[in-house]
Amino acid sequence: NFADAALEDYQKVTIPRRRLARWCNEPFFGEAVMNFYVRLAIGRDKMTQKPCYRLCQIVGVGTKPTEYRFPPVGNDKPVSTNKILKLKFGNNVNAFRMHLISDSRPTEDDVKKHVDQLRARRSEVLSKKRAAKLRRKQDDLVNNYTYTKEDIEKSIEARKSKKVVNIGMEKTRIGIAVQAARDAVSDATRQVEEARAARTEANDDDP
Repeated sequence: NFADAALEDYQKVTIPRRRLARWCNEPFFGEAVMNFYVRLAIGRDKMTQKPCYRLCQIVGVGTKPTEYRFPPVGNDKPVSTNKILKLKFGNNVNAFRMHLISDSRPTEDDVKKHVDQLRARRSEVLSKKRAAKLRRKQDDLVNNYTYTKEDIEKSIEARKSKKVVNIGMEKTRIGIAVQAARDAVSDATRQVEEARAARTEANDDDP
């Protein structure tokens, strides 16, 4: 049964700016944000001067020749990236830098404007089932992502290009993480083999 997504469903699949900043330089970023939503700042209301936002769907991730920074959060160093989001509202698709994305959840008004645009063009509206599936897939990807050797090499190269002085420590940290992962796999394999051997012995002892 098709049921339109409600406000709480859109809130689950809308990515705040702080999460974009946290993920933007990760290898899984493009896949993790595709088809999700963001709340884009589009200026101020002429009458009230209050900020105006538009709920848009992410339909692609691109890059720019130069980097830009996200607004700093607390005492943390500002995150830099050259990635941009391709955002869709109605039939229009445009590219935007991520520092223009709101850190707040979408409102009822944001969702209504988005849905009205889709229905005016007879486009498909997000369903509750689709929203839940999107969020489950994202959670699974981000929480269980396994970094490959290529990911690590790209990360090191990116840091070199940004003239990070302490690249040696980064290599050491990554090396330790990789070795820890290998040790964990070895331990798990050994435990499986021991359990298998114990089961075999138990079967041999049966009359």
